[in-house]
Amino acid sequence: DAGLAKVLARCSYLRDGIAVRTTATELANAQTIDVLPPFAGG
Repeated sequence: DAGLAKVLARCSYLRDGIAVRTTATELANAQTIDVLPPFAGG
């Protein structure tokens, strides 16, 4: 869905509470991913 892709591109991501800055970050088993949508103008 193009609308979802547009929102996800603007989201921030945390892996186990630490900011992920690149989409090349690899994930291991049992890691937690938080997706933070754009808010407060950001």
